[in-house]
Amino acid sequence: MEVENTRYHLSNPTHPLSHALLERGIPLGVHFAVDHKAYLATKERLATLLELFPKALTHSMIEHEFDRPVMIHIGGSRQSNDGRQAIVIEFDKNDAAFHPEDVNISITHMLSTGSAENERESIEDWFERATSGENEPLSGTGHYWCSAQDVAEALLRAFPFMTPGLQPYRIAGRRYWPPKDTWSEVKLLTDRTLAGQSGHFQIKHLVDDGGPSIEVEVLGGHDTRPLRPDITRFHELLEANTGEGWNPRTPLRQSLMLLLAEWTNR
Repeated sequence: MEVENTRYHLSNPTHPLSHALLERGIPLGVHFAVDHKAYLATKERLATLLELFPKALTHSMIEHEFDRPVMIHIGGSRQSNDGRQAIVIEFDKNDAAFHPEDVNISITHMLSTGSAENERESIEDWFERATSGENEPLSGTGHYWCSAQDVAEALLRAFPFMTPGLQPYRIAGRRYWPPKDTWSEVKLLTDRTLAGQSGHFQIKHLVDDGGPSIEVEVLGGHDTRPLRPDITRFHELLEANTGEGWNPRTPLRQSLMLLLAEWTNR
C-alpha cells in the first residue's frame, strides 16, 4: 500500500482506536478524513493539533484529486464495496466478516472503555464494579491486554506495507493477565480515585505496591489460559519493513489510569 498522498478515511471517528490513530498520526504528517456529519466534532476535539497541522483533517464531501483515499472500517465490516481499497479492523471476533479484497486486521483484548465484544469483559464494567464495591467479574480466561496507543502507533507504521487477503494481521498484547491481576490493578486505581474525590485517604491508597509480580511458569503443567492469537505475521511485517516489530510499551497501570480518567470525566 503506497503511503504518498494517502488520506485515511475513518468510518467510525468516535471509536477509541480512531482517537488514537488521529492523535498519533497527525503529528507524523498523516492525513485523515471523516464523514462530513462528524467533521465539526472531530475538528473541535483535535483543535490544538490542527492549529499546527491544519491540512491533516478534512471530510468526505470534499474532493481531493491529489489524494489516494483508503477507507478504514473500525469495529465493523465495510458497509459497501465501492471499489476503493479498504482496511477492515475487527475486535475479539472470528474472521467471518473478512473479504479477500480488503486488508484485514483482527485485534484481541484492546483496552478501552467500550470495545469488548462481551460487555462483562469491558474495562468499563470492571470500573463500575470496583466503584460500587462489587466483586471482580466472573471471568476465568484472562486477557492479553494491549493499549490503543500502542496499537495505533504500530498500525501507522504497518499500513503502507499491508496487503489484502483473507488471512488477517492479528494483534494482541504479549503478556497474559489473569483476572485477579487485572482486578488488582483496577481496584487499586479506583480506590485511589474515590479517595481523592472524597479526601479520605488511607495508608493503603498511598503505598506503591509495584504492581502484580512476575511469576515463574512451570512448563508442561496444566494451563487453563487461552492461546494468544498468533501475532507472528504482524510482528514480522513490522520488523522487515520498519526495523522494529510489534513491541507494545505502555504498562497496564498507565493504560488503566488514562481509561479511568476518561470514564470518570464522562
